[in-house]
Amino acid sequence: MISKSIFFPFLILFVQTVFSQNSDEFNLQHKDGDNIQFFKMSEISSDYGPRRPNAYDFHGGVDFIDEESNILDNSLISNKSSVSIFKIDVDVNDDNLKSLILSDGTVYRHIFKGIDRPDCQEGQIAGNFVLLKVNCDSDEDDNFVILHIPSNKAYGPSSLGSNVTYPANGQSYMVQSEVQLGQELLPIGNSGGFSPHLHIQKQKQGAFEDLNNDA
Repeated sequence: MISKSIFFPFLILFVQTVFSQNSDEFNLQHKDGDNIQFFKMSEISSDYGPRRPNAYDFHGGVDFIDEESNILDNSLISNKSSVSIFKIDVDVNDDNLKSLILSDGTVYRHIFKGIDRPDCQEGQIAGNFVLLKVNCDSDEDDNFVILHIPSNKAYGPSSLGSNVTYPANGQSYMVQSEVQLGQELLPIGNSGGFSPHLHIQKQKQGAFEDLNNDA
């Protein structure tokens, strides 16, 4: 029985497969150095729905790995345009599992690394990105922005203001609250204590609500 949130993973599969290069590729890319490649159907490591009897009740999204390499710290390339960032979530109750939630209900989970909580000085570095706590005096789990160092940009909800300073290098970054097509959006990670993979789910509402096990 699904409660609270209604997930539509078949919409993800439809959107990702339409106009892909071939029938085995999703319209979803990740970047390793200068190498950009599409995720493939064969790289789905865990599908939507019931799985692993007696261990997990339900999987609320779709997981991707890379068949040929470790995708830890690979950049996810945005396939969306003019969609705003609803929240960058660091869930203290789930080993600091880190997620990016968009206003259209798309959620990317396990971004960045490990079970550590980023601070407001060094943040947490992953590839070309930094996850930075904005307000040092707040313990809220949505008080974070993503810095993309090469482009000198920060991504986060508009509620966190238009500029943020990264104490580690003293540089000020303009906070971009809308996702643009083709931008390097986030680092694929293993946060929450899992192996490296990209978890994508689609939810009806912007506010994140757990659905049994969504790892």
